[in-house]
Amino acid sequence: MKRILCKILFYNKANPVVVASLCFIGAYIGYLVWYILNHYLPASAADNSYVLVSLLSAWFCAFLGIYQLPDQLCMNRRIQTILCYPVEVRTILSVVGMRVFLLQSGICATFLYPFFLFEAHHRKEAALAMLFCCILTVALDIAVILFSILISRFCASDIVGYAFVVFQYGSFLILAWLAGNTVFSCFHKPGFLSDSAGVLKRYITGQSPAAMQGYELRSILWIWGAALTGMTVLIAVLKLAAKHWYVRGYLNVQSFRHRETEKQPSVSHIKHPYFLLEWKRVTRNKELIFFSNIKNIITVVILSRLLLHNFSQFGLKGTCVEELFLLMSCCSVNTISSTAYSSDDNKSCYAFLPISGRRLFLWKTIQGFLWGEITVLLFWFILIGFERPPVMNTFLLLFYGTSMNYVCVWLGVCIDLKMPRIVNSTNELLHGNISKVIVLITAASLTVVEIILVGGKWVPIPLLPFACLAGAGVAAGEYGYWKFCKGDFYDTDS
Repeated sequence: MKRILCKILFYNKANPVVVASLCFIGAYIGYLVWYILNHYLPASAADNSYVLVSLLSAWFCAFLGIYQLPDQLCMNRRIQTILCYPVEVRTILSVVGMRVFLLQSGICATFLYPFFLFEAHHRKEAALAMLFCCILTVALDIAVILFSILISRFCASDIVGYAFVVFQYGSFLILAWLAGNTVFSCFHKPGFLSDSAGVLKRYITGQSPAAMQGYELRSILWIWGAALTGMTVLIAVLKLAAKHWYVRGYLNVQSFRHRETEKQPSVSHIKHPYFLLEWKRVTRNKELIFFSNIKNIITVVILSRLLLHNFSQFGLKGTCVEELFLLMSCCSVNTISSTAYSSDDNKSCYAFLPISGRRLFLWKTIQGFLWGEITVLLFWFILIGFERPPVMNTFLLLFYGTSMNYVCVWLGVCIDLKMPRIVNSTNELLHGNISKVIVLITAASLTVVEIILVGGKWVPIPLLPFACLAGAGVAAGEYGYWKFCKGDFYDTDS
């Protein structure tokens, strides 16, 4: 029955060719990570690289669980079709949880298998690290499922979708902060991995009791006892919550997803139909507005600090570098532009309607530009309020932010036009957006190249004016491409 239930819930069949390809890709990635760590880490840290690999695999497993479990348990529309049948809630939870856990176990095995094959003296440590990752993953999955049930049950139907967005994105920020600090400590603090390996051996994997003092052995027993007690309590609370709250919470989430209004639209003459199409696409999707504006404030601050801190390690310093990274981060995280076509429910009808693809692309760009300019202006006001730069730099920063906003929005819309995503829910559309990642990498690369050219005296003008000229030049190139290459935008107008 579980196999049939799995087919109903996930609506896909495992292709042996795809599974084999993913296994080969995972094996290659695991070997590549092992090779990089053993050849580029300091010699004192490379011997304990399995600790870093286990931490990274646990991070990836937690990331997968946080994004997959709430989507599959609370937002999967197909669950509603099986609630009428005599299927227990714990069966649904076990099917979804086991599928995610198998993927997480594959991630752990992918990262840790090179230590079994190429480092015979670390096989015991790698096996125990694998066990530690699996136990930690199970505990995190149980906590995520429990928290998802609580959110779906006790949040009002008007805000439950926003609560899930905050929960998933806030968890992602915490995981990204922990992963960034861990990787940075490994490369810049030589004793970090050896100390972590000592803690792992002493308190997790366990040394020989004869080599320990009495209080150390008691500490280990207390740690394992507390961990087992916590797991038992979590499982008991999860069973209670699933039995009494899961179905009501799931229906509460579905009522948020399927809200309907009784207001009848009035018949009127539409002067700007393309603007109206885009305005309705954005304003009707309140999750998109919330995610694209509220969370961007947090993202911009963390991302700009992270980029500035990492690139400053390579000597990329100069006047207005911090301001450029901040404004570039504001422009490159525009979710409205990077989901311009994927979030449009009418995109399948455009090929059969007398609609200009080029003008539609233009208005999608304008719509994303207007929403992105709100964030740019907000951080521009903050910059001039706290740092009080010279008057000329103030206007140049605004010009740079505006030009980079257009550059990033145009690129995001173009990538989503060429590579639209097919998703089952808005939540899947907002998270894991590859278009936004490509835009961020492109914008960061352009900024770093500008800093290198000015710092190396390749360009005889200061950094800020050169960045403004470069941004304006790229924006003009994008506009020219839109103006004269109609076929690339699937435009059939003469």
